[in-house]
Amino acid sequence: MTDISTQKNQQNRKTIKPRPAILVSEKTLVEHPLQLRRILLGLADESVPVILVSPKIAIAEQILSGSVTIINYPELNIPLMAHHNKKILIEKLEPLKPNLLHCLCPSLASITKKLARQLDLPYIININSLQKKWTKATICPQHCAKIIVPSDVVSNNVEQIYPNMSQRILRINPGTFVSDKCAGFDNTEQVISIITSHSLEQTDDFIVTLQALRRLADDGWEFILVVTGNGQGEKKFRKILREMDMLQKVVIVPRIEPWRPIASAGDIFIQHRENAEFNFFLLEAMAVGNAVIACKGGIDDLLIEGSTCLFFEPENPMSLYRAFTTLLTNKDRARQIASQAQKFVKENYSVSKMASATMLAYHQIANGAC
Repeated sequence: MTDISTQKNQQNRKTIKPRPAILVSEKTLVEHPLQLRRILLGLADESVPVILVSPKIAIAEQILSGSVTIINYPELNIPLMAHHNKKILIEKLEPLKPNLLHCLCPSLASITKKLARQLDLPYIININSLQKKWTKATICPQHCAKIIVPSDVVSNNVEQIYPNMSQRILRINPGTFVSDKCAGFDNTEQVISIITSHSLEQTDDFIVTLQALRRLADDGWEFILVVTGNGQGEKKFRKILREMDMLQKVVIVPRIEPWRPIASAGDIFIQHRENAEFNFFLLEAMAVGNAVIACKGGIDDLLIEGSTCLFFEPENPMSLYRAFTTLLTNKDRARQIASQAQKFVKENYSVSKMASATMLAYHQIANGAC
């Protein structure tokens, strides 16, 4: 009788609909708005109301989907106002009755942990980069229900940094849409376009790439390098270009959204350093059909040598030069790599799979299944 009664209670128990409060940083809004938009699209498809906690910057209307209530945080972006800002945020959140928090950026881990404790709510945190022991995101084991990671490399790193949280790590691949057309080497009459996205503050990271391209130019190859990036190092970068006689070969474009049309105009995408953070620009470049050349190491789940990319050795301009010439002298091979990358992304990084996995985690947490 007890078993039958328990079953009836479980059947009659009403499923609680998730009402997440999603915390986003300025970096997310400026550099990766497409990922936020795709999450919101997935929630809108499920008619899930969302509270979006974001800084006071303009949010493009095309990012927002469905029922979204925006709360600006911090209220006052000045020193010594952290306690006041938290108090105001809690006062705005409480009447909206969220039943879970979702921190999209580790820079907001501390405030998310404090909110979770004060509101007694479970939370999810996304970690998209390799953590270091002394600079790791702060996590509250009592309230953190899931740690979402985009790759096995990050998952292994997070498991080492937070050994007591290993059972709560959940891999959800970021989602994107794969173009029907393969952009790379589509027009053999045009000058080869090479795309990269990298902070201009890290000018030394460009040296190996520029040395390899200088050699290509000396060999008579016609190309243009399009660098999309922000930062205070543009003046120094232009000085390096002038010294290497590369000013006519390089175009600097501010990192803008949507970024995808820029990638769609490219033939080759280059990742010139091993990445300690998941490279969303690389994902979009593969989705539109750029042939990828990447530095070995770092978060490399997207990269399969000879299939989705060509590798080159770190700090080795000759290795990079050989990768460039492989693609430039065999454009059928370049197109094959680009199309294989598109197929890989379509199978493993779809928006629908990302949305479904996120919704499942929300439902489990809202209903106490985690």
